[in-house]
Order: sequence, then C-alpha cells, then structure tokens
Amino acid sequence: MNCKNLSSSCKSSRTTVFLAVLFSALITLLASVSAIAEKGEATSISANTQWINQLGSTLTITSIDSTGLLTGSYVNRAAGYPCKDTDYPVTGWVDGTAIVFNTLWINSTESCHSITAWTGFYYNNEISTLWQLVADGTTSTSQISTGSDTFTQNTNAAVGPELKNKAD
Repeated sequence: MNCKNLSSSCKSSRTTVFLAVLFSALITLLASVSAIAEKGEATSISANTQWINQLGSTLTITSIDSTGLLTGSYVNRAAGYPCKDTDYPVTGWVDGTAIVFNTLWINSTESCHSITAWTGFYYNNEISTLWQLVADGTTSTSQISTGSDTFTQNTNAAVGPELKNKAD
C-alpha cells in the first residue's frame, strides 16, 4: 500500500497499530507494577546490555537516556520469519522495570514491510514481553501476528564502551 497520499485506509491502519501498541504497553505496565509490589524488587534495565530470547534473537540496548528513551538494535533468528541475521534499529522506552521497544524491519540490505512492537517488564533477571507484528497493507486487527518472548541477558557480550572497559 502506498501511504504517500495518506488515504483513509492508511490512516486507519496506522491508528490501529498505535492503539494496539498503546494497549499492550498499559497492560504490561500494570503487570510490572503488580509483580514488583508482590516481591518488593526494585531493579531496572541498563544500557550497554545484550539480551537473547528463547529463539536466539538478540536485543542490544545501546543507550537509555535520562527520559527513558531506549536505542539499540535487534537481530531476528526466529524460524519462519524473514529479515534474519542482520541488525535492525530499535527504539523504545524504559521506566524502571517496564519496557517497550519496536523495530521497523528496514535496513540497508532489505525490507520486510512490517513493524514489531514488544511490551514487557524486567523481573528475576529476565525481560518478559508480548509482541505484535503488523505488515504494511494490513486491513484488520485479526491480521496482526502476536506472541511472547522471554529475554535473558548475555553477560558475555561486550556492548558499548562501559562493558568494554570492564573487560579490560
């Protein structure tokens, strides 16, 4: 679908994606607050870290600024999905243990004409997320793919200057 002229179906598709991501973020934030209240754990997600999910895909968090803005990259390694084994840019937000991040599946070598958003929380040394993937041209919320990922930190990865200095 060509969205240069911002047709009503294009606006509707973008609104649907925005509402789906917002809804997921609110649910995850509530779950995060509930989990922390139960266990009294008050930790947060750090910059210059790398996380691997159950399918071997890698989230690298390069930076988190003072407002919580997250930047990094994602390498997909999930079977059955295109756009694999190459970095895609990630943006998102961190607020204490709550996290939301997304990637537009376009880089210098390929485009999968889709966006994925993950919403989750950090607890017990893991980032637990729900994700939604929407493709360009989607016309119904029933066409949005959904799933979940659990990320564990890759403590052997040297990410950013802080970790490289610690390894020296």
